[in-house]
Amino acid sequence: MTKFFRRFRQKLLSEGKLSKYVFYAVGEIVLVVIGILIAVQINNWNENRKSRVRIDQILKKVKEELKFNIHYSDDVNNFYRYKEKDIGDVLRKKVTLQDYKNSGLVYLIWNNTTVDISDDAAGELDSFTELLSEEQDTLISKINLLYSAYKPTLDVSDDAIEEVVKSFETRIRETTSWYYLSNNREDLPESAYHFFLNDTLYLNDVAYYESTGLNNHFRYNALFNRAAKDLYIELSHYLKSDIDTSLIKPITRFHHYTGTYVSTSEKSKDTLIIRNRKKQLVYEWLDENGRNTFSLYPENENFFLIGTSFAELNRNESKEVIGLKLTLGSRPERTFRKIE
Repeated sequence: MTKFFRRFRQKLLSEGKLSKYVFYAVGEIVLVVIGILIAVQINNWNENRKSRVRIDQILKKVKEELKFNIHYSDDVNNFYRYKEKDIGDVLRKKVTLQDYKNSGLVYLIWNNTTVDISDDAAGELDSFTELLSEEQDTLISKINLLYSAYKPTLDVSDDAIEEVVKSFETRIRETTSWYYLSNNREDLPESAYHFFLNDTLYLNDVAYYESTGLNNHFRYNALFNRAAKDLYIELSHYLKSDIDTSLIKPITRFHHYTGTYVSTSEKSKDTLIIRNRKKQLVYEWLDENGRNTFSLYPENENFFLIGTSFAELNRNESKEVIGLKLTLGSRPERTFRKIE
C-alpha cells in the first residue's frame, strides 16, 4: 500500500501535475492525522475502560469493608440497647439492693465497646485521578463524605468511652477492699452491693458513662450506621450484587411497622409516619420545625432506631401494633399512639 502511494505521487510529479500533487499530499496528511487521532481516541477509551473496571473492583472491596463496619456498628447499637434502660433506672434510683444481687447490674459501667471503623479500601480510591463515569464520581464522593464525616468523631468517641471505664475501674481498685473479688458476682460481699446502691459518686460515674456513651458514642454510631446502610444499598445496586439480609432485613417481614403515630404528650404535637418507599422502610418526622424523612432499618419485629433514640413497638393482647415508645437512658420516655 505504501509503494502504491509512492508511485502515485511520483507519477503526478513526472506528469507536471503539481497542483494535484499538493492536493493529494495534503489529503494524505489529513488521513494520517485522522488515523492518529482515531488511534489515540481508541487508546484513551481503552485506558478509561480499564480504569473504570479497576475502580469497580475497588468499589467491591469498599462494599465488603462497609459490610464489616456495619456489622460492628450494629453490635455497638445492640450493646447500648442492652444497657440503656438499666442506666436510666439507676440514675432515677429505681433499682433496689435485690436488683444488684440478683442480676449483673453491678457490671453496668465496667465494660465498653468500640466501632473501630476501617477505611483501607475506601482509601484506595484517593489514588485515582482518571476519568470517571458520573455514577462512579457520585458514589466516590459519598464514600469519602461518609468516612470523613464520621470516622474521626467515632475514633475519638471510642477512646473516650474506654477512658471512662478505665477511670471507674481505677477508682474502685483504689478505694474499695473487695475489688479483687469483682470478677465473680457471687463472691462479692454485702458491702459491695451497698456501695452500688448508696455511693453518690457512683451515680456520678453512671451519669458520666451515660453522657460519654449513650449521648455521644452511641449517637454518632447510630448516625453512621444509618448513613452506611444507605450507601451499602446504593453500592449494591450499582454493582448489581446481592444485599446481605443480615444487614438489611427484607421489608416483607415488617409491614406491621407502617402507619401514622402521634405523640401522647399534651406538650407535643410530633407525628411519626412510617411507610414503604421503593421497597424500603422510611420514616417521616413532623414537628414544629417541619418535616424530615430518613431510612428506617428494623432490628427485629419490635426493635429499631428512630434517629438517636431506641424505639420499640407497643402491642395489645391480640399482638396488634397500637403504638411505640422512644427511650434513651435517663431521658424521659416518649410514647406515640398509632392512629392509622
